Amino acid sequence: MRPGSTHFSAGHPAFGAPDRLYWSVGAIGMDTFETWYEQLHPRLHAAIRVTCGSTEDADDVVAEAFERAASRWTRVQRMANPDGWTYRVAFNLARRRHGARRRDEDLVLTALVRPTRPTGDELGMATGRFVELVAPLPERTREVLVLRHVADLTEPGIAEVLGISRGTVSSTLRDGHRRIARRLAEEADADARDGARDGAEEPLG
Repeated sequence: MRPGSTHFSAGHPAFGAPDRLYWSVGAIGMDTFETWYEQLHPRLHAAIRVTCGSTEDADDVVAEAFERAASRWTRVQRMANPDGWTYRVAFNLARRRHGARRRDEDLVLTALVRPTRPTGDELGMATGRFVELVAPLPERTREVLVLRHVADLTEPGIAEVLGISRGTVSSTLRDGHRRIARRLAEEADADARDGARDGAEEPLG
């Protein structure tokens, strides 16, 4: 890829400075960086968007995380888990940006979010309901759920990104699933009551 290419910016608008990233990575590492970027970007951006609650903030955070990876690409690409390193950088950036702002079943969440490399549009539509469900949860619970169901990380991967034990990840997932299942049950009960009331108010023919 030559300097000045618009490949990144055209495919991923959040990537604001393709020229600078090109020179940071260098011609030798560009092919591996580009392939890695394209597979990671949609999931990372979706995860940070849920965490931040804002597409614009996610654009900034994800762009900075990839810029940091690009400037260290020789070292990052040799890591055992470059994805995990980049998630950790992005989550730390998001926490600093939003530190003061508060913003049971695994199958329930998996049905709401399709983590197997969907397109950006698919992720945007699927995560809308997910954002609504996780927004009231504590920050750590929200982060663990996002990494599991949006980023599709394993429990060991989540533990590595967040710097917590795998046992903590497991218990946090169970707690988050219970909370969401309880909310879904409450919503279903409310819908049933509303339906019964509407039926009772229908005039007899």
